Amino acid sequence: MRTVMQDRRDRRVMFRLSDEEYDRLQQMCHSMRCRSFSELVRAAVHSWIDSGAGRRDAYLEQRLDDCERRIAALSAQVQRMLPVR
Repeated sequence: MRTVMQDRRDRRVMFRLSDEEYDRLQQMCHSMRCRSFSELVRAAVHSWIDSGAGRRDAYLEQRLDDCERRIAALSAQVQRMLPVR
């Protein structure tokens, strides 16, 4: 069981939104039945952290770099195979 001290939140994170972003966040907050923007954003951040999204992004970036190197090598091979004009 969680204690009151475990649920205490002492840190604040602030960022700015455009009017459109604010409206979209407000709509999402309403549709998700969240009590506040803080509750919605906190849940989204926890989900992002728990999913390991940062680690996956690094993995995908490495794979993309590898694909680009292979494409460049294949392109060079094709250029060497073409007849000289």
